[in-house]
Amino acid sequence: DENNPFYEFYPVNTLKHLIDTMREGRELLPKITCPILIIQSKGDIDLSEEGPEYIYRNAASTDKKVVWLEHSGHIITLDYDRERVYEEVYRFIIEQNPKF
Repeated sequence: DENNPFYEFYPVNTLKHLIDTMREGRELLPKITCPILIIQSKGDIDLSEEGPEYIYRNAASTDKKVVWLEHSGHIITLDYDRERVYEEVYRFIIEQNPKF
């Protein structure tokens, strides 16, 4: 597939596991009370922009944040916004544990 040069084919078994994991994740969101940092790029063609908002709305945590990146694709830790990703994660960890 010219849109995704990394895979020659998509294993059906792997797709089933992905769907099962997504279902389990949706069921668990109301039970998640720990702080949550969600980071996604608007340029990610593999993920829906609705995902982070869904997680934000449905997670029980009162301490949650969504960060949108503008210049990256799917692998945000290696793409143009990687420094911002590192900064956001670091800041989030420090906010949760200032003694860290």
